[in-house]
Amino acid sequence: MGKRSGIMMVLGALSLGMVAFTPTVSSASPANFGFENGLSGWTTSTTPGSSAAVVNSFSGYSPLYGGNSFLLLQETIPGSSALATQTFSMVAGQTLSGVSAFIGDNSVSAVSSRIIIGITSLSTDAEFQLSPTSSWQSWSWTAATTGTYNISYQLTGFGPGTKSALFDAAPVPIPGAALLFGSGLLGLVGIGVRKKSPSLV
Repeated sequence: MGKRSGIMMVLGALSLGMVAFTPTVSSASPANFGFENGLSGWTTSTTPGSSAAVVNSFSGYSPLYGGNSFLLLQETIPGSSALATQTFSMVAGQTLSGVSAFIGDNSVSAVSSRIIIGITSLSTDAEFQLSPTSSWQSWSWTAATTGTYNISYQLTGFGPGTKSALFDAAPVPIPGAALLFGSGLLGLVGIGVRKKSPSLV
């Protein structure tokens, strides 16, 4: 009984250690990054003639990541603009992966639709420029350091016609090193328990 009690205490201590070691993904990950809860967690800014909305489908596009929603930024009046931003924390090694699409004429040089990720809203660590496509285009970015970042989905421009920009993204996984460390600890504990258990006759 004493040995079993000791083993259970070790298991409990290792479990607590894993909780302390593993990054708190719920707070580290972007909130509602796939827009399953509408625009919750996002700040939007639009001018007259533009809009920001969460939709289930648009012009033949459907959500790509298993959910049922994605973001649609639209401009119907020349000179209007739409923006959706979020500030979030990332653990070094975590990766954001997403898709985007642009529908409309962007031949006028002032037309711009892009994704910007930076440490602040005024800095740029990564930028993805959207071009007219007939299918989703993939993008990804990995945090080099643990810290707070800002992501912006933008649509601005001039020229005739309606312009639309679509955005969807995947959840942020726990960094692989943390998962491997935790599974390794459990494996070592299991080996120790088997060695100390009496053999059955």
